[in-house]
Formats: sequence, structure tokens, C-alpha cells
Amino acid sequence: MPTKKIDPALWIFMVYLAGAVIMYRLSPMITGAVILGLYLSMIIMVPARYIEKIKFISTKASLIISSILVFAVLIITVYQIFPILIDEGSKLFRTLMSTNIEIDQVLAQLPAFIRNLIGSGQSTDALSQQLSQLISTFSSLGLKLINGAIPMIPNAITAIIIFIIAATYLTSLKPVFKDNLWRFFLFSGVDP
Repeated sequence: MPTKKIDPALWIFMVYLAGAVIMYRLSPMITGAVILGLYLSMIIMVPARYIEKIKFISTKASLIISSILVFAVLIITVYQIFPILIDEGSKLFRTLMSTNIEIDQVLAQLPAFIRNLIGSGQSTDALSQQLSQLISTFSSLGLKLINGAIPMIPNAITAIIIFIIAATYLTSLKPVFKDNLWRFFLFSGVDP
């Protein structure tokens, strides 16, 4: 039975993939931003193809228009979503911090079989202590999340800038990559 010969391009692809994984391990923010920039450049190309079909708009002009439209949509989305997230998060933590639960009122609203399971008010102190501990745990978790997110802001801003630059650069180089992709896979048996 003849053995199949493995295309050398597979090994070159595996080397590129291993290189990307190593780069991601060494610098996750930058490598992640470049990879997302590559994805965004592919997204930018879709409206650019439709804009290019208009007779008087050139390919470069359609790329510029498409880039501006996609970045405008991203900026508007971020501008609208972050204030909502911050407001709702602060409301949640303020509510949790100021919650004063009267355990007797909670027990009165429960069905009778649940009150019997709890002990008909005999363990009210223990239950109120557990509820207050739960509330303080949620509040401290929220503060830890906020305190953990604040030091990541400079890295995130750097990644966003690299993301925008990479998307713009890769979008402009997409035709060049398309024509010369075969050069990245030497000995693949594909004729240029």
C-alpha cells in the first residue's frame, strides 16, 4: 500500500502556528491585538467589496470608506456600551452594600414547608448572619474586580491602539498578501 507524502507546507504552517503561540505567551496583549486586527481587516474588506462595485469609486477609496465606517461603528458601540456597564455595575454594588434584609419579613413571605425546613424562625440569627456574610462577600468580590481591572487599563489602551493600527495596515496590505501568500509556504509544490 503506497504511503501518502505529506506536503512540506504543512510543516511550515505548523512552525508558523507554533511561532504565533510562543508570541502570544510572551506578549498576549500585543499578539492578541494583532490577531484581532487581522480579523477586523477581513471584516473591513466585506463592505469595501460592495462599495467598490459602485462604478466611480476606486478600490483604495472603497477601503478608506469601509475602514471609516467600521471604525465609526466600533467607536459608537464602545461609547454607548461602557457607560451602561459602569452605571449598572455601580448600581449593583451600591445595592449590595446598602441592603438591609429583615430576616423575619423574608421568612414570612416563604411558603410554610420552607419555614418548617428552616425551623420556624428558630435559626433566624444564623440565617441573617449567613445572608449578611453573603452580601459582604459579593461586595468585596466587586471591589476586587474593580481593583483588578484598574491596573489593566494601560495595557488595554496600548492593545486598542495596536489593534487599530494593525487593522488599518493589514487592510491596506490584503491584496499584497493575497498575491504573495504562496511565498510563505516554500516547497509546497504550488506554482506561483
